[in-house]
Amino acid sequence: MKVVTSCYVAVLSEKYLKAFANLPIYAKISGLSGTWMIASSLVCFSEDQVRQNGFFANWTEITWLIVASFIVKSVSTLWLLQVLDSVQKNIGEALAVIVIYLTEVLHPSFEKTFELTGFLLSILIVMLVQTYLSAPKAGAVKPEAAKGGVRITKLVTVQGKAAPLLQGVDAKTCETADALPPGAFYGILAGARPVVGCTDPSRATACQLVALGEGGPAFAGGQALTVLGSVRGPLAGGAAPDEKQWAKDIAAAKEQFY
Repeated sequence: MKVVTSCYVAVLSEKYLKAFANLPIYAKISGLSGTWMIASSLVCFSEDQVRQNGFFANWTEITWLIVASFIVKSVSTLWLLQVLDSVQKNIGEALAVIVIYLTEVLHPSFEKTFELTGFLLSILIVMLVQTYLSAPKAGAVKPEAAKGGVRITKLVTVQGKAAPLLQGVDAKTCETADALPPGAFYGILAGARPVVGCTDPSRATACQLVALGEGGPAFAGGQALTVLGSVRGPLAGGAAPDEKQWAKDIAAAKEQFY
């Protein structure tokens, strides 16, 4: 019951700690702690002995020490939830239990015997959760894959004029329906013609396309453009590629096809 409640509260705490990211951490901790204090007080005062003898009856120095340790634990837990997540927080607690268990077994002041079964079960739980965290999530795309992954868009407009340094090759200035990867990319036009393109640094839907090789369908609006991957990232300062850079981009794109 303790583990289930701890995991559920950790998930809810993480949700609201990250939902109100604009608030400072101490404000969020105060809000959550205030709610917990009210709930705990209602539960405590439901007991007859607390109502008769008072909340602080029979409190000793050890009791205050335990309260202080739980305050430190609660604040540090919330800070970890702000920085990490609920699963990693519970992994940390599981590792702490293992460390405490080994301390009790190895330290001469404790009379605890080592139980291999319980120890291995604790290790197994931590390893299973760590495996879950390491496994790729469904639908998750890494930034590198998003830059170089396959995407399909459509040419909206095609202008006959290209940059002066591209004169002499079949190059067009185009507008696409969707954003293109930053920098230079290579792909297929109309499912048949290899092309290399350079995305406009100021507008992700604008680019200059250069046909690789002769023949194939002509550039026209409405044609599908399949971006197969990235040749390079954007140039420093958002600069436009010069003739040498275009030559490198075209050569790099050709290596992907030929």
